Amino acid sequence: MHVAIDGPSGAGKSTVARRLARELGCVYMDTGAMYRAVGLLAHRLGVDDRDDEALGRMLEAGVEIRAALAPEGQRTLLNGEDVEDQIRTQEIGMAASNVAACPSVRRALVAMQRQVAQGCDVVMDGRDIGTNVLPRAEHKFFLTASPRVRAQRRCDELRARGQAAEFDQILREVQERDEQDMNRKESPLVRAVLISIGSFPISRGEADLSGIRTALRILKDGGLLCIFPEGTRNKARKEPLLPLQEGVAMISLRAKAPIVPMWVDGGYAPWSRCVIGAGKPMDLSEYEGLRRVDAAAMKRLTAQMREDMLAVRADILHR
Repeated sequence: MHVAIDGPSGAGKSTVARRLARELGCVYMDTGAMYRAVGLLAHRLGVDDRDDEALGRMLEAGVEIRAALAPEGQRTLLNGEDVEDQIRTQEIGMAASNVAACPSVRRALVAMQRQVAQGCDVVMDGRDIGTNVLPRAEHKFFLTASPRVRAQRRCDELRARGQAAEFDQILREVQERDEQDMNRKESPLVRAVLISIGSFPISRGEADLSGIRTALRILKDGGLLCIFPEGTRNKARKEPLLPLQEGVAMISLRAKAPIVPMWVDGGYAPWSRCVIGAGKPMDLSEYEGLRRVDAAAMKRLTAQMREDMLAVRADILHR
């Protein structure tokens, strides 16, 4: 049995995972400790924790990271040395986030993590366990809490170890790490969140036939599909909604599935509050009996969809 627990820094993943593993009689693996150990080693050797090639050479030179059980709990060993206390500082926590963004580090550590999981029951926690390390895990969970709650928890942990902890500074570091973890190219945290709730990726800038087939299958099986037709193209935000691409209209017409216009209004910072509005299902009666989905039909439907989305936005703003 494999249990995957993902979430941001300070969400309580390790506490939950450790107790769950004890109750189930499983092996517990704190993958975050592995990245912290690599960050600590880079710090000791003077290796830039953002230099992927240098970190790759460091790991190729031979690094052993493993966990050992002790009366007070799991201890992390780096090349045989107990470094559990050294890796739990805020400085090494940020170094861990930096090295985690490097492909060479992730490839090496993910291979180690998968090797541990082979042939045994394991509870594993991290950022991308359920999406990358153990994508076929029988049980997947995503734990989170507000930045302030996580910062306070981190303060309490550091003070319990006799380390100085200033709340405002730690809060800034938690928010900075959230931003970094969610925007890195290699297995970002946002991707883990989205996939954990049933999303699937689309390759933009080209005709992603696999993504289209997946979308059509979901709709034809009677499922619901949420599509962001603007994606992340409107970064300047000079107008509320850019002209839409016609993919949504094409999928709707081919699957004969109705469209419900929606609008999400709120900030883009991690864990920020937002408001979601939904309009009435669009009237697609004029497209009934359409023998084939042509460009003109997709263009008309896309224009209508954009108008309806803006109407939902107006309704939200005037409430």
